Amino acid sequence: MTETAERSLTDRVKRGLHLGVARAERAYDRVAHRLRRRFDRYEAELHPYRGFGGPGGAVVWGRVMNDTGVSEALETDTTWDNVKAMARRFNTREIPHVALDVEAGGEHYPAQTDEEGYFRVDLPAAPAGWEGWSTARVEVAGPDRVEYGEASAEAPVMVPSPAARFGIVSDIDDTVLPSGATRLVDLIRTTVTNNAHTRAPFEGVATFYAALTAGEAGPATNPIYYVSSSPWNLYDFLLEFMDVHGLPKGPILLRDLGLDNNRFIKGSHRRHKLTQLETVFLTVPDLPFVLVGDSGQRDPEIYAEAVRTYPGRIRAIYLRDLGVPARRQEVETIFGSFGEPVPMLHTSDTAVAAHHAAEMGLIG
Repeated sequence: MTETAERSLTDRVKRGLHLGVARAERAYDRVAHRLRRRFDRYEAELHPYRGFGGPGGAVVWGRVMNDTGVSEALETDTTWDNVKAMARRFNTREIPHVALDVEAGGEHYPAQTDEEGYFRVDLPAAPAGWEGWSTARVEVAGPDRVEYGEASAEAPVMVPSPAARFGIVSDIDDTVLPSGATRLVDLIRTTVTNNAHTRAPFEGVATFYAALTAGEAGPATNPIYYVSSSPWNLYDFLLEFMDVHGLPKGPILLRDLGLDNNRFIKGSHRRHKLTQLETVFLTVPDLPFVLVGDSGQRDPEIYAEAVRTYPGRIRAIYLRDLGVPARRQEVETIFGSFGEPVPMLHTSDTAVAAHHAAEMGLIG
């Protein structure tokens, strides 16, 4: 058998395995859902995520689930308490195909949850009068109100102030939050055994981000968006973490790690981040951006592509140096190839990044 034929056979086997596992997961979810509907009382809980918008569109999204059983973390929680809480986050009882009504700016938009319980409504533009943080209202609609209860919730949506000079897009793992994302065992251990109180951001990050978001209209004039490849299951943990440690409030854009017909994890790290960057950039088409990430995964390559795709939209790029010498050289090569000069700093010291941003006039 030729090398080409062997590769083709291997690809077919992999695809067959992907399809089989994906179908098995969907079949399991359908059966589990039917059994719970028959023997359990489903009380729908609406979990809206922080949305965002502007003249180019707006996003209202979230998830519908049965009781998650996760409560707010305490500083006194033990490692075992943290392990149990993390297990509950991933042992979700999502409710698929629930009819929803989303009211935003006096207009009503129908929605329905997908097989994993997620919903998303894309508005053509942010409603008139929305500036800063506004709210859309989401509620269970139609006959599903009888089966799942009359659940409703307010979904926060951020629309930048006209006084904003730029936006900030920041990675989370190993950029804001030390996680060991480049080492799977360290990442799992750190994530599972800690909580929002026992984990801390890198030194100076909260102060640096507060300075970046500050402007003439107040401390949150410039909008910040957190984009990460972490799963949506960690959303409540990240909200709590950012609140506990005083990080500026902004939408958190995560991803679904479920199966699809082509791969074991839906979408690649690179594709997910580029898609989310595109969505953010399109909602605020006139706003330039500062990009913040790290050199541990593929942020340099992703941000380099953003520079090429959106010429003139990137004010500066800051990358946390995670101490890998070979990676330093790769980063220098990537950013030395720009056709458009974009200020870039690769450093392990947040104070150095803040000094650079002050010299550029990005912060006071």
